[in-house]
Amino acid sequence: MTAIQGQEDFPHENGEIPKVRIETVGLGMRQARVANLPLEVEDKTLKLTLGAFGETRDLQQEMWPNAYNYRVSNGVRVVSTSLVKNIFSHVVVAGYRTLIAYEV
Repeated sequence: MTAIQGQEDFPHENGEIPKVRIETVGLGMRQARVANLPLEVEDKTLKLTLGAFGETRDLQQEMWPNAYNYRVSNGVRVVSTSLVKNIFSHVVVAGYRTLIAYEV
């Protein structure tokens, strides 16, 4: 099993076996929920703003449950992003102060 942190031997074809340091890079993939952003603000604007925190891989509208008989957005956007630094709990997007929630 390969380690995800620490040091491991890395054998080369020429017989050398140096120690290689292993570290995780970035903060990994996270799903963030973005609230208080009007539907009129385009997804590309949100992606551009969140680009300072990592690469946005997917962005979807969260919908009300089927129990309400209509597929209607509840106004929350779910963003899957590969984080390089943590997102603040509040981020201004197109002049609107949004609330960001995700598991750290």
